[in-house]
Amino acid sequence: NDISRQEVMTVISKSFPRGYASGNPGFTDSDSIAAWAKPHVNFLVKLGIVGGYEDGTIRPTNYITRAEIAKIFFGLY
Repeated sequence: NDISRQEVMTVISKSFPRGYASGNPGFTDSDSIAAWAKPHVNFLVKLGIVGGYEDGTIRPTNYITRAEIAKIFFGLY
């Protein structure tokens, strides 16, 4: 099944210890990030593991591509 970008970011974020890298990265579509996913998206963005698109969006509800998930995993190591 397909999985959204915000769902992937939530799963990955939950594998990290808490206590740092908070804040709002300020994407133009930040309002479309689900409330349950927002702290996880912000966390991974602040760590530099996930970034937005050139147009200033994060596109949280889009389905993630294989290339995007590969980039995230590469950023973890």
